[in-house]
Amino acid sequence: MKKLIITAQTLAITMGIMGTAYANPSWTGFYVGAMGGVAFNHIDLNAQQLGFSSLSQTYNANTNFSSFLPGMQFGYMYQFANNWVSGLEANITVNTDQTDTINYSAPYNNPGYDQFTLKEWYQTALKARLGRAISWDKGMLLPYVTTGVSFANVGLTYNNEGGNAYSIVTGK
Repeated sequence: MKKLIITAQTLAITMGIMGTAYANPSWTGFYVGAMGGVAFNHIDLNAQQLGFSSLSQTYNANTNFSSFLPGMQFGYMYQFANNWVSGLEANITVNTDQTDTINYSAPYNNPGYDQFTLKEWYQTALKARLGRAISWDKGMLLPYVTTGVSFANVGLTYNNEGGNAYSIVTGK
C-alpha cells in the first residue's frame, strides 16, 4: 500500500551571498546539498480486551522517541529576466532510529502480552518553488513559496502471545 502525503509550505527565505566578481548574479543553475533534521514522534496505544490489562479492561500507554534524519537534496532553478525564479527540487532523508516498540505484559492474563512496533525507514519529497529575486550591492535574497508531495516508507507490526500478528507497510 502506498501512502501519499501532500504538503504545502508557506514563505521560506533563502539568502545567498554573491561575490562582487559576478557582473550579473543569477539564481539559475543546478544545485546539490546535504541536509539534516530531527523527527519527534509520539505514539499512543489504547487497548481494550476482556480481563487483559486491568480490572477495568483498558490499557493506555504512550511513548516518545526522536531521531536524526540525514539526507541530500538536488534541484534546478531558473531566473527569468523579470527576476521571478522557479525551480524543482527532490530530496531523500533516512531515519537513523528506524524502530520503536511498545510492549505490554498482562498482569491479569499471564503470560499475555501485546507488542506494537513502528518502523520508519525513509522519506522522499518532490517540490516546486516560485519566488522573486531581490538584489542589492552586497548580495541577493530569494523569498519563495513551495509546494510538493512527500512519500514515506513506514510500517506497523503487531504481535501477541497467541501468535496473532499483522503488519502494515506503506511506501513499498
